[in-house]
Amino acid sequence: NQNDEFVIKDEIKGDYFIIDEASMIGENLWKDIQKFSLPIVLIGDPGQLEPLYDDPKLMSKPDWTLHEIHRQAKDNGIIQFATDIRLKNSLKEIYENVKFNEYADIEDLKSADIVICGFNNTRCKINNYLRKIRGFKDVLNKGEQIVILKNNTHAGVFNGQILTIDKIIEEKENKIIVSCSGIGAEPLKLQLDKFQFGKERIADFKLFRMNRKIVFADYGYCITCHKSQ
Repeated sequence: NQNDEFVIKDEIKGDYFIIDEASMIGENLWKDIQKFSLPIVLIGDPGQLEPLYDDPKLMSKPDWTLHEIHRQAKDNGIIQFATDIRLKNSLKEIYENVKFNEYADIEDLKSADIVICGFNNTRCKINNYLRKIRGFKDVLNKGEQIVILKNNTHAGVFNGQILTIDKIIEEKENKIIVSCSGIGAEPLKLQLDKFQFGKERIADFKLFRMNRKIVFADYGYCITCHKSQ
């Protein structure tokens, strides 16, 4: 809720902090953690995305670094491509199946399974554009692609999950109940709230804290790189 106020405690129970995904810690949060004067262990990936605004660069000079990748095969093309981008290596001569455009190509946007962009306002514009050319006029329609924005164990969905609406079951005022399906997922019956869709930023999370049955989601034709990570 926009009226909520968060206050730092004077002390915290514990002897130290262990922080995972430390590359995503922003400057303000980092200063708050340091105020407790406790030992801090940071674990993260120097190759992952940094915070959008205030980056304290916590992963820039790690004490220890692991170099062998176990999650994917050593010759994984995605890993190599991401590494070359990060190191600013030449790409056009190596990746023949990658298309490089200075600006987004309309036909590429229309044919993509999903589009990844850098900013929320870009995400909203592309989602709105792709919905328009697909002929979707109501807030939600059969065949819509949505992305889950928050874990909801009650509904059986997780943050980042991509689903397709198979059927509009019930629609009343702001509430809408849909049947969804996705890759590797059983058909799901979800309760959504219309006001959350198509917004750059949702300031009022009180609704989702009070009613765990409501699933936090948005249109899923385009997502930010932070969400894809």
